[in-house]
Amino acid sequence: MNRVLRLLFLIGLVVGPVVILATTSAWPEPVATHFGAGGLADGWMSRKGYQAFMIALCIALPLILWAPITWLPRIWPQAVNLPHREKWLAENRLPETFTMLERFGLRLGLLAEILVLAIHYSVWEANQHQPAQLNMSLFLPILVGGLVGIGGLSFGFYWQFKET
Repeated sequence: MNRVLRLLFLIGLVVGPVVILATTSAWPEPVATHFGAGGLADGWMSRKGYQAFMIALCIALPLILWAPITWLPRIWPQAVNLPHREKWLAENRLPETFTMLERFGLRLGLLAEILVLAIHYSVWEANQHQPAQLNMSLFLPILVGGLVGIGGLSFGFYWQFKET
């Protein structure tokens, strides 16, 4: 299971920036990047600035979420805060615990990659209009879906470490 998640995670780290570059190369200057409550653009960036920011976000956010969850427990197990930590950080349980933590980190990182690309899509779609306008019926489900996904992953993670 973790091999497939690792592969998907790595594919996302490569494909995300490629998608961002491919979909923004023909955008006019400046790019609408911030939108008010009604969806109308009220903030702009240069195309290259937007590309650099989104590519950095597409790579850094998943890595920042995955790396500490996966590697901190291996390096500094006493800093890990898990339900029933004595049980799950016992020597005989460490391999299973590390696998579960890595799986959670990979899933959270994948969700972050998907969320960044979905937000990019909504910005792309907004920039197809003159004046640029964010489609709230597209953006709000992306936002809510991301929050529900994070909540679901977190609940599932906590549930794994329940007392048995």
